[in-house]
Amino acid sequence: MPPAARDAAQPSVTFWEDAGVLGSDRVTIVLPDEAVRNTWLQVTVKAANLGLPADDVFYFGNAVAEAGNSASDAAVTTADLLLARNNPRSLLDEIDVTFPYDFNRDKHVDATDVLLARNNQTSFLNALNLIDLTDAAEEAQQTPLAELAWLTDLDQPASQRSVQKDATADAVDLLLATLWS
Repeated sequence: MPPAARDAAQPSVTFWEDAGVLGSDRVTIVLPDEAVRNTWLQVTVKAANLGLPADDVFYFGNAVAEAGNSASDAAVTTADLLLARNNPRSLLDEIDVTFPYDFNRDKHVDATDVLLARNNQTSFLNALNLIDLTDAAEEAQQTPLAELAWLTDLDQPASQRSVQKDATADAVDLLLATLWS
């Protein structure tokens, strides 16, 4: 398990050996509070560092107090405020951290969540814009199976896996150095 207490000003990276799907390794990146606020973060896993056929790109967005109530935008509106106000959850009725109206992720929906929605309302001028990855998805669907042959390399001796872990650590260090330089 990762340490319970973390330095809030520094990102942290934890490697979890065999903790992923089908025994794959998992990398956890924890960013400081508000490092990604009302914006998108693009994370690119470089193919050259891990022997992948192509870079793997992930996008993480954050629109403070947006309840996910619209598929067409990420605007924080009165609707988000009302959803939090009309779906209270107390200490006796704890919820999962993924509950959409628990904006501060404390397992309760209360006045704090309503205030977050009120204080972070947006308009079409300053709302987080959704990104369109349609072209990227179409390219991924057209990838020939021959290009996925690297999947067979996952069953490799532990000595080779440790070399790959070092490359992964270097890639993550480079990513974090770029973000906080």
